[in-house]
Amino acid sequence: MKRTNWLLVVLVVLAFVWFRHSGAPSLPMPGDARVQGATVQIPVTMTPATTSEAYWNLAKRGGQTYVVQVSQARRVVAEFPAEKPIADGSDGTDYTAGGRIQLDGTWYRADRIHVNSDGTSGYLELRREAATNQP
Repeated sequence: MKRTNWLLVVLVVLAFVWFRHSGAPSLPMPGDARVQGATVQIPVTMTPATTSEAYWNLAKRGGQTYVVQVSQARRVVAEFPAEKPIADGSDGTDYTAGGRIQLDGTWYRADRIHVNSDGTSGYLELRREAATNQP
């Protein structure tokens, strides 16, 4: 095979691998998720992933910034950062959240993150996107 053909084959393979790994994964709906109409609440804790299955984890970054991380095969595949506090009560604090993910083939957008008053647990609330907003 000519040298230029080998280069073309390598570029095609690299493009395929990049596209395969750069898109948002479609993960299974967590078993402990609470589904209520178009809203899904996924409980999270500050416990690191110990299995290769999809795992939802609450983490803290510098100071008081929270993020929900989704790991698969112990690799972070999605993150939902807490943006700004919207409500503060005796049971904890609600933050607006950003990010989107595909669960069981349906697209969801992060709506809010609730962090319990203990600071180590809470839940991520996702809202199903309209079919017109999905790629």
